[in-house]
Amino acid sequence: MRDRGLISFTPMRALLAAWVALVLIAPGGIQETGSRKPGVFALRNATLSLDAATTIGKGTIVLRDGFIEAAGAETPIPADAEIIDATGLYIYPGFIDGLSSAGLGDTKRTPEERKKAEATPTDFVADSLGGMESANRKGIRPEFRAADVVTFGEDDIKKHQRGGFSAVHVAASEEYFGGSAALVSLNGGTRREIVVRPRTGIAGSFRTYGDGYPSTPMGVMAQLRQVLLDAQRLRVLVTAYEKEPEGRARPPSDRSLESLWPALDREIPVFMEANTELEIERALTLASEFKLDVVIAGGRESGLAAKRLKETGARVLLGLKFPLEPRRPKKAAPGPFKEGEVEELPKPRKRYDDERREWERRVRSAIALHEAGVPFAFSTSGLGEPSAAFKQIAKLVSRGLPREAAVRALTSAPASILRAEAAYGKLAPGRAGNVTVLTAPLGSPDARARFVFADGRKFDLDPAGKADAAADMDLNGVWTLTVEKSDAGPLTIKAALTQKDRELSGVLSSTSFGGGAITFGRVTGRSFSFSARVKVDGEDTELDVRGDKKDDAIEGKLSGPFGDDLSWKGKKAP
Repeated sequence: MRDRGLISFTPMRALLAAWVALVLIAPGGIQETGSRKPGVFALRNATLSLDAATTIGKGTIVLRDGFIEAAGAETPIPADAEIIDATGLYIYPGFIDGLSSAGLGDTKRTPEERKKAEATPTDFVADSLGGMESANRKGIRPEFRAADVVTFGEDDIKKHQRGGFSAVHVAASEEYFGGSAALVSLNGGTRREIVVRPRTGIAGSFRTYGDGYPSTPMGVMAQLRQVLLDAQRLRVLVTAYEKEPEGRARPPSDRSLESLWPALDREIPVFMEANTELEIERALTLASEFKLDVVIAGGRESGLAAKRLKETGARVLLGLKFPLEPRRPKKAAPGPFKEGEVEELPKPRKRYDDERREWERRVRSAIALHEAGVPFAFSTSGLGEPSAAFKQIAKLVSRGLPREAAVRALTSAPASILRAEAAYGKLAPGRAGNVTVLTAPLGSPDARARFVFADGRKFDLDPAGKADAAADMDLNGVWTLTVEKSDAGPLTIKAALTQKDRELSGVLSSTSFGGGAITFGRVTGRSFSFSARVKVDGEDTELDVRGDKKDDAIEGKLSGPFGDDLSWKGKKAP
């Protein structure tokens, strides 16, 4: 019967194979859908950083069919290459965002999904621990795969490429064990084309999740321990059953616990979100107890734990979201206050000094990690706008972080932490054609992304060729910015802007928040961006604004306390 079946279906299989080959290979077939083929490019006369430690003052790099063909000072230019004059530009290995939730959409489970996965919550008062029949799976979803749902639309790609990124490490941000993270290339292709490493590690967190137990950090720690013990126990049962099934109860099939086995074997790391010094210590304790390869994600106070991180061999995916810089104490306004006015008392000098020391310590975490020899990579998680990474890195460099350390944290360090160093992190023949081209050295206030190449595909971030045409745009004057939809409803913002060459300064005001000065503003061609410090509900916060000038109007996106990526339009006051 088996032979007859094979003979009978062989012609059908042959026809099917021929049809698949025709569709995949024929012009306009499935293979070309949603993708563009990489070409041959030669970027010449650029300052070329082959890696964090090796820079060539005037070099050329050649990309062919998705890979780096050559890079150096005397590199010949192929006759079939598209030549890009990169004079005055700075070329680096493609930047990698160490951690982000971009491209994943809403990964939260619905109440129905949670109920099905977590079953009925255990009543710890009525039921003894020995009498439990079902495991508590609240917040446990290691079987989820970011690689199965990640989708980068054109806007998502542009957002990250404006920050110079050619690849992004993505992970779901909810739950204690939130599933497998994935390394994704920003090449604009389909899902199967963009996923570089579908399982870089397991995402973890100490954040409370939902209602009921566990609702405290210690409870979360106990939950994580219990699940890891359950995973270890299940493997013992499965191994014993497979070796000798006779007379043994068949172990349960548990995809959630089985998904943790590679982490228990140190085949993949656990990216544990830990920001405070105490959370970092808890993550390292968990790693020691279960022999896990833990990578700290976030690491806001990692500078305080640098010595401990070095001793344990841990690495850090360091978030670039910094707290607001404390303001100097103000003197009390002279004279009596009018009726209805509220006196704003000056901040005590000691309080300001304490806040200043805390702020400096957090901002200098990268410097502390570098000085301690702890490998770290930069992450845009929580930053809102990926291009704001340039501003944050410039702050770090101005405070003493070596420029080569900043380059390493965006290139070879994330490549190594994510176990992708064979293809990324260095400009060398045979490596993936991921290249970042900046207008100024990384760490300079002028640094902006000019080109990004992902798997050899060129993305021109200034196709109109007006990157040096800032003088052609005049933003001087008072502008009214209107945001139709935000978390607080419609917003109207007055922006008094002053432009001097590429520098942009000024003051913002609105009925929705207290006035604030622009702290960082730049003009590039017909585009601009600035950050401003404002007071919302009595708290200092920051607005990040980016836009383009079109004729006599401006428009763009805004991120801050009222929401991220809010669309606005602006007109100049007559």
